Amino acid sequence: MPLPVIAGVTRCAVKWHNTTGDIDAINVMHFYAAPGDEADLLASLDANAQPHQFEGMSSATSVIEVVMTPLDGSSSSATGTLENWVGSSGAGDIVPAQCIVVSAHTALRGRSNSGRTYLPFPVESITDAGTIDIANANEIAAAWNDFGAAMVTDGHDPVVASYKNEDAHVITRYSVSYVLGTQRRRQDQLRH
Repeated sequence: MPLPVIAGVTRCAVKWHNTTGDIDAINVMHFYAAPGDEADLLASLDANAQPHQFEGMSSATSVIEVVMTPLDGSSSSATGTLENWVGSSGAGDIVPAQCIVVSAHTALRGRSNSGRTYLPFPVESITDAGTIDIANANEIAAAWNDFGAAMVTDGHDPVVASYKNEDAHVITRYSVSYVLGTQRRRQDQLRH
């Protein structure tokens, strides 16, 4: 399926790698950024990473590549890396299929106007029967909200992009569920 045309929006495919399990995960996020602003967007993403934003994730997990694609229908993609996007919960066994669910909310209701980011590879020590501590979830949410505000200040508002409706809406807040999500594709990578 081809990417939609949504003027002024850049798609960022963030590729995570965990060296302990030698597995990868990809998160797709969208930001207001015109074609040609990829270097500035990448710098903002890295500079605005927050201390608790990746709490719960193994410290052996980091971003190895970001593919930025302007959704203008013609510009080519640019790539880069992020130094500050690293898990912050120390070493330990990971749970490959589980993830921390970060929900993105806009001022509008409906499935096309909300989004999720599935933070990969939480360490077992922070999980309990498929959940994380509510205090940890609140810390992660606060960090994501600080990140979003900093991105707005830099002129790269985080948005939820609806490929179905070919439009985008600014994210007004983030929340984090204490119940972990599941991404089976991440577990299946272990079945080489």
